[in-house]
Amino acid sequence: MPTNLKRLREAKGIQQQDMVKRLGYTVQSYNRVENGKRKLPIAKAMKAAEILGCSMDEIFFNQ
Repeated sequence: MPTNLKRLREAKGIQQQDMVKRLGYTVQSYNRVENGKRKLPIAKAMKAAEILGCSMDEIFFNQ
């Protein structure tokens, strides 16, 4: 299941490289998360929500 990470990240004007660095992913791994090919662990989802200024619900569920 794809997440809303890419949409939220782009809406906040955050570059993919910034998310990669702050979440501790490689670019390839993060791309897989954004494209729904790799699951986002809860701890990283919590950190992503903090970075993006949103809730975890916004990351995982369509708004």
